[in-house]
Amino acid sequence: MDRHPLNAPGPFYVENDQCILCGTPYHAAPNLISNLDEIEAAQSCYFKRQPNSPAEEDEAVKAMHVSCCKAVRYAGTDQRILGQLRALNLLDYADSENA
Repeated sequence: MDRHPLNAPGPFYVENDQCILCGTPYHAAPNLISNLDEIEAAQSCYFKRQPNSPAEEDEAVKAMHVSCCKAVRYAGTDQRILGQLRALNLLDYADSENA
């Protein structure tokens, strides 16, 4: 998948040219996803930083769950996160072969 160039390095990302500027992922994870002004300027939401705790990982998964266009994705292999995605029927948002 092609990542938006402003994503912070790491497993969570927003796919390039897929965000439709709804702002919903930002509201689900405001500490991780770019703010609304940044979204408008970048013409996409993006991960301004990666989660650094299980609670923030949960926020990132919530952002994936509310994303209206499947632009918020996960490229990691953490089984806890993949289990959450599986429970929410969001494994198609995961890039991992281990999903």
